[in-house]
Formats: sequence, C-alpha cells, structure tokens
Amino acid sequence: MKMAAKKILRLTLAIATLCMLGANSSWAQQASDPPAAAPTVQGTPTQRGSGVVWQQLSPEQQKILAGVQKNWSRIPPGRQTALANGAQRFLKMNPDERDQADKRFSDWRQLGDGERANIADRYRLFRALPPGEKARLRRAARRFDRMDQQQRERMRERFQQLTPEQRSRVREQMQERQGKPRKKPN
Repeated sequence: MKMAAKKILRLTLAIATLCMLGANSSWAQQASDPPAAAPTVQGTPTQRGSGVVWQQLSPEQQKILAGVQKNWSRIPPGRQTALANGAQRFLKMNPDERDQADKRFSDWRQLGDGERANIADRYRLFRALPPGEKARLRRAARRFDRMDQQQRERMRERFQQLTPEQRSRVREQMQERQGKPRKKPN
C-alpha cells in the first residue's frame, strides 16, 4: 500500500475515532459553525458565535495556539471557539494521548491539499450517514484497530488477489454505502 494511502487510512480512522468518542470535530472539519452549546473558555461561558478574545484564553491555551496568535482576530468566530475548545481538550489529555494527537496533526500537515480535501469529504459523508450506518462503520474501525499488522496484511493480500471484476464489485458496494453513484469507465 502506498505511504500516502496509509496516511489517509490512518487519518480517516483517527477522524472516525474522534467521532466515536463524541469529540468536537474541530480538528477534522472546517469549524466555522458555532457549537451546539455555549462553550466555556477559562471558566467563562462565551457568547455563541461571538468567538473568543485572545486574552480570554488561559496561558496554557495561548501556548498551544501560539502559532495562530498573530491571525487570531481574522479567524472566524466559530473557528476561534473550536480552536479554544480543542486546546482545552488537549490540556486534559494524558502524555500518550498528547503524543498521538501531535502525530496525527503532524501527519495532517504533511498531506497535500487534495488529500486533505478527500479526507474532509469522507468526514462530511460520515457525518451525514444515518446513526445505524455510523455504528456499523465504528464497529468495523474498532475491528480494524484490533487487528495486528499481520492480519491487516492478510486482508490487503486477499483484496489484491481478487479479480478486477471482484474488486470493482467491492468498490461499488463501498460507494453504494457512501451514497455515491459508481463512475463507469469509458
């Protein structure tokens, strides 16, 4: 499997994991929409849609978000709130979780615009799925996560051993589940 495809798969699974855990999707989506409930920044509820004044952030949040400080006033209010809440969640993580989040973010930054757009599209598709289908995908992601490297490799080999027609049918089934019509080759 190509390295870029592995990264996309890993990031897609990470996004699905965030969904499974009920995390705010600010790391994975364009968070320009205000959150459903008024968020809390440094213990004070902010006005929904009003964004966050840089000085309202705790010193720890400011340290995490230092890279966007000079552009903070130009960031849409919903995105500011999502970033502030994301920084707060990061602060509550244990060291292993922080390392994993740093790795995922580093991988994300290394992706090209096309790959990021592809992942964002998949994420939007996932969010639009009915609850039962989301649950099915979450179960599949958990099964995949529990596989060791050898089991994953066997799965890849089985797919590679399929005939082109069988692969085409598998892809059609996957696209039907995603609600996309299959493109017919010319």
